[in-house]
This record gives sequence, C-alpha cells and structure tokens, in this order.
Amino acid sequence: SCCSGYNALGWPFQFSECEHLGYCTTCWVESSEAQMRRHPGIHLAGASWAATISVMNGQAQGIRSEWAGSVLKAPVNSSSLGPEVKNSHVGNHQMHVKIRTGLLEGRTNVCPAIDDWDVDMLNEDRENIHARVFKSSRRKLAIVAFRGTQFESAKNWHVDADIQRIPMTLPNGNVTLVHEGFLTALDHILPHVKRWVDGYILGLFHAVPSDWKLIFTGHSLGGALALLAATKAFAEHWPRKPEAVIGFGVPRVADKALDDWWQQEELCNKLIRINTYNDLVHVMPFHKMWNAFSAVSDVYDCVVSPLSCIRQSRNIIGSAPDPAEMEISNQWAHVCPQSEVLIPSRVKGINEELEELSPFGGVLAHLNENCLYGYIYAVLHSNITTLDDYCGLSPAICSNMSHVGLP
Repeated sequence: SCCSGYNALGWPFQFSECEHLGYCTTCWVESSEAQMRRHPGIHLAGASWAATISVMNGQAQGIRSEWAGSVLKAPVNSSSLGPEVKNSHVGNHQMHVKIRTGLLEGRTNVCPAIDDWDVDMLNEDRENIHARVFKSSRRKLAIVAFRGTQFESAKNWHVDADIQRIPMTLPNGNVTLVHEGFLTALDHILPHVKRWVDGYILGLFHAVPSDWKLIFTGHSLGGALALLAATKAFAEHWPRKPEAVIGFGVPRVADKALDDWWQQEELCNKLIRINTYNDLVHVMPFHKMWNAFSAVSDVYDCVVSPLSCIRQSRNIIGSAPDPAEMEISNQWAHVCPQSEVLIPSRVKGINEELEELSPFGGVLAHLNENCLYGYIYAVLHSNITTLDDYCGLSPAICSNMSHVGLP
C-alpha cells in the first residue's frame, strides 16, 4: 500500500490515512486533560504559545513602541553573521502571523479572542537575541516572549552550539553549571527585560500592574532564556516576578543543582515545560552533538529545496541512526521534571526512550511553524485548546489561513 511504501522509505510524518496502521506509536503521546489541570498556569499556555509564534514572525507594524531602540539599545560594532532581524507582527492589535500547511504559506490570527494587543520590543543585536512584550489591557495580561532560534541566524546557532558549562551561584550557596551560550545571551537581554518589568524606563510607563498576569515564555532557545530569566527574577527577588513560566521545546539548560534549587524554593508550580514527545531539542544536549546539528542541516536543506529533498529521501531522511550515537548526556537535567506536559507531534523523532528513532523527524517535531506537524499541530490538537482561557484556540486557526500560496 501507499502507507507501507511511505513508511519503508523512513519518512517520519504520519498521514491521516495511515494513522490507524500503527507505524508510529510515539507520534501521539499526550498528557491527559486531568494531568494538564494539575498545573496552575495551564490556562495561560494557549496565549503563551501564540506569543512564541508572533515573536518569530513578520515585520512590526502600527503599534510598536520605540523606547527600546532609543533608550535601551546597546552600542554594537560587531559585524553581522546573518540577515537582518525580523521583528514581530502585531498589526491591528491582533496576532496575525505567517504559518505554513505543508509547503503552502498563509496568514492567520493565532489568538483570535484578543484584539487589543500592544507590543514593546526588547532587542539585543550582539547575539541576535530578541524579546517582545505583548500586553492586553482588557485581559490584564503581559507576556514576555523570548524569540527562539532562527534557522538563518548564524548568531543564534553560535549561542545554541556553545554547550560549555559555566558556574552560577544560587541563593542557597550551591553552584549550578549552566549552558554558557544561553546564559551569556541572557545577560545581554535581561537588563532590558528587568527595566520593562520594573517600569524604570525614564518614567515612560509604570510597572506591570499587580492585578495583571505576567508570563515569561519562549520556544526552543527562547524557552531556555525564559527559564533562566525566571531563575534570575526569583533568585534576585525582583519586585515583580512572573506568575507563570511556560516553555515549548526547551532543551536542558543546566545540571541537577538548578532543579534542586527550584524544588527547594517550591517554584515548580509556576513552571510548565510543554514538549512534543519526539522533539530532538527537548532532550539535548547529547554526548555527541554532531548528529543533532546534521539533522538540523538536513531539514534546512529540505525547506530550501523540497523537491531535491524528496528525490534523496532515502539517504537524507530514511537513514536510521545508531542509538549509541544519540546517547543523551547525563551531565544535564531538566528543571522540575514534574512540570512537563506532552503534546502529539505527528512525526517520529528522538525521545528519551530512543524509540522509533528519526533525527530528521526529531527536528520536524521541534518546529513551530507548520500546521501538519511540530508545535502548531501539537498545540491545536491537544487538550491545551480545551483549557485555554484567553485566545480561543482551535484547529480552525490553520483552516482559516488567508493569502495562501507558495512562499
């Protein structure tokens, strides 16, 4: 049959016509609604996810604030390693973004229930690290969204690849070893975030009101920065700290000492780590990182030249890795293991049990840009939509795409 032939080629994506044949048992792993409800901030997950897409997407229009550029921008003389930064698009006070369905691209509103978004931009060009603050006065909601890794940004990949560990002293006197690339990048952007949260931007506006919800969020690199920013906010006793920290596809950022501190401070009820089960980045770093970066390179080549990718599918996509080559490093630990929420990726990939392995699929499971797989599919086909109190999430976000065509 078509399904069996497709599976024999090693393609990780599961067509709806083939789902019942059981070629992928790990593609549909999901936390139950009851399990999700155990997390106090789960009703904020939908709005957080929408912000993670918006911060990656389009050109800022209409309502952006200029203070970040004029007041906070640090002088940078380093040469650019990639294209110019793409700012978030929040035209008409709505989160209209570009996403894809397969090879087709279109526009849609990823948070249709809120139409009064304002955005402030916190940019740090030295490492191409960016954050956006999305504010809804009507819903009393402020979301600090750290942008994730951009495929075309060499600066971002330098941050991700810098997996040396450096010490960070915690308030309890213990020292945790933290991913050097993430912590160094955070140090560039965090002063801007703190000034915004505290309201100390030359008196231009007040701090986040006490009756608002403040969220730190991000996908991939952005999720790692959100987690470390929250760690700093709690450890340094910021006057205004986030009510929720919600990360999507967050890699491990430190050794177990950081998890021990979060547990000791009883902060884990504020953290939600939302992951597709087969997300390669979620289980990084590995002992040998070259396999992971090779898979990322293959996916990038397929995005740039999909027909060539299809012709070479057996060599690029169907090659099965040796599980020993994907060994997960035990020098790193997730913060608050009990904070994890699983959603279905629809593709084979890389998981902690090393089942149904596909490095290529592991990258697809990590992406947050396509309605057919990864985090867009997973969020919109999970119990997060049922528990969303803010955005009105549903699969219709994808079916309502406009201006659809090849990119």
